[in-house]
Amino acid sequence: MSDSNLVNSNAQNMHPKNLDPLTLELSCRHLIEASAGTGKTFNITRLYARLILEKKLSVQEILVMTYTRAADIYLGDVSSQVY
Repeated sequence: MSDSNLVNSNAQNMHPKNLDPLTLELSCRHLIEASAGTGKTFNITRLYARLILEKKLSVQEILVMTYTRAADIYLGDVSSQVY
């Protein structure tokens, strides 16, 4: 199995699986781990947009952590476009 686009759903399923941001359950926490260049930030922005559009959450109600400045800037750009 490739390590790209893996998701580890806490307590529900500890085995990694392919991440589909359009069908991933939004009512629980998820830890997304994968190698560089695999689309983590791209997929996180889709989940972020879904939380705003589908669950009607405000930006202040969503916690997203990233460890690169580039991903932080990208998430900020997307959130300003969606919200």
